[in-house]
Amino acid sequence: MPPPPPPTDVSAVTEPPALVITGRLGKLGASLAVLHDWTSLPMPQSEQISEIIGGGALGPVVDLDQPIDLAVSLVGKDDSISGLVAVAAAVHDPEGAKALIAEKFKLVAGVNGTIALRPAPPQPNGSGDDGKADDDRHPCELAPAAGAAPMRLVCGLDEASLTALGPWLTRTAPRTSGGVDAHVEMRLAPLKKTIADEWRKFQGLFEMMFDNQAGTAALHDVAQAGLHDLALFVDDLEGLAIDVELSDAAATMTTTLKVPGATSSFSRLLLANADKNGPPPATFWQMPADADVGFFTRGHDDNDYAHGRDLVLRVVADALATEGITERDRHAIIDALTALATPAPMAYASGVDTAAIARALAAKRTLGDAADPVERAEAGRAAAEAFLGWHILETDVPAGGITDAVKSLAAVWARPAVQAVYRAKVKMPPPALRIAPMPVSKTPWPAGTQHFVVEAFVPTFQPAKSGKAKNPGPGKPFVVHVVVVPDGPRAWMGLGGDLALVASKVTGAAAGTGATLRSRPELNDMADASLGSAGFMTSRAFAEIVSEGVSLGSEDTSTTDGFFDDVAQLPHQGDPIEFSMTARQGKAPSSSAVLRVSKGTIQSAVASILRHGGF
Repeated sequence: MPPPPPPTDVSAVTEPPALVITGRLGKLGASLAVLHDWTSLPMPQSEQISEIIGGGALGPVVDLDQPIDLAVSLVGKDDSISGLVAVAAAVHDPEGAKALIAEKFKLVAGVNGTIALRPAPPQPNGSGDDGKADDDRHPCELAPAAGAAPMRLVCGLDEASLTALGPWLTRTAPRTSGGVDAHVEMRLAPLKKTIADEWRKFQGLFEMMFDNQAGTAALHDVAQAGLHDLALFVDDLEGLAIDVELSDAAATMTTTLKVPGATSSFSRLLLANADKNGPPPATFWQMPADADVGFFTRGHDDNDYAHGRDLVLRVVADALATEGITERDRHAIIDALTALATPAPMAYASGVDTAAIARALAAKRTLGDAADPVERAEAGRAAAEAFLGWHILETDVPAGGITDAVKSLAAVWARPAVQAVYRAKVKMPPPALRIAPMPVSKTPWPAGTQHFVVEAFVPTFQPAKSGKAKNPGPGKPFVVHVVVVPDGPRAWMGLGGDLALVASKVTGAAAGTGATLRSRPELNDMADASLGSAGFMTSRAFAEIVSEGVSLGSEDTSTTDGFFDDVAQLPHQGDPIEFSMTARQGKAPSSSAVLRVSKGTIQSAVASILRHGGF
């Protein structure tokens, strides 16, 4: 009588060398159930998941109530590095799984209780199938495992992957708890030498791109500084993790960057203000309640911010010099832009008057093919100004510096020499930037409030030379009103195409009166959170941005106008899609970006896609 086989060993093993990616689907069955509830679309079941893992039909052997783990590691040296990839999933009925798999595979006993799945001998079935083995199948085995499931199905990209990663996936990975719906972690340590080698190769190519290119010194410096800082950031970065959680109410994705070093400017910006985390500032909550976009930042240290800003403004200065702007005028423009580009804390919100958009789109649709070109151009301009809506920016700097900078820009732009440069390049009237009187208000404006007007002649709104007017001219300008309201150590700025709308929104936000964001219950979760920078965006905001961009750049807006109407009819088009970026202190400093999308938003998006034949 042969001796009994030795007992299987499912004790933990050491981590595979050069492990760069690990992943886990913690509760796939429950996750698929939630997705089905949200979308009403059919979801894969055990049989389909088993086939995805094995690269061929295995039958319904995978237990979707247990975690599925992924591992990727590197082997080789220098230029011959390659990846090893393997996946492991629990088998809910080991004996039943063996019976199912044995119908298509030869099961071969291996070491430590493993059972390899080998192609079965060809079995002609009389239906045209010659029984050839499927070369696309992944090498797989059934292996004893630690954890809740006594056996796991392990499949590798190749035999080397199965050998190197299988023991860790069956004996060590299952010892961790199920966790979130999905988790992926990337470790950069094994990749840093390869990244450094590739970076050195790229540096030579980069210098060749700018070699002997006149007038590109500033652009070269900003690109080189950006790439150098990126290389430093990669060296600072230890790794990143992505977690996805599904609940009855929302889907939440969290991306965490582990940044133990802070040699790069980008690293310092990511880790800034970890000591200032908290609920949104009061100025954020003062924004109008009907905003489709809103966010706030805690600001940044000027030393980390100024270097990048100054490099970019050098590129602007070089471009102005190339166009023929004098040194005196260039300095005035750059000084004004420097004053406006501040790293101070700020809050922002924007929205539209949906009734005004509806009226503008209705006016466009009433124009037939025989409409006068001037009327058609004017209808397009009016719609673009309606889509522009209103924008409110609060910044923690005094208003005087902002208004002085804008006045300086207006003065430089009005100089004949600057106007002449524009007229020589563009065969349309130049844009105008001017100070304008404040609109009449029942409530006195705060002292120092300023009103600026920007007028630009946009080619899209230039009437064609046909119809009643043989030479219709450039049409009416696209008008943007800017109102700057002082508020002690801070300033409020309103921008939009409708002066009355802009004025009402900016004064209401500055005073914190009327309906504000604090009255929106769907944002309550932000009120009690500890956040760095955060905000939200609605589905309707995407339609507004697309429609505005197309209105300014194309004469045919029928598709985007219809797109906006379609989105405006969705039941959850005003639900907030929340986002945040928060730095955390500690032994391993990190910065986490969070994106949260509500169930209603997802359901509306799927319904819209299905309605337009996306699936």
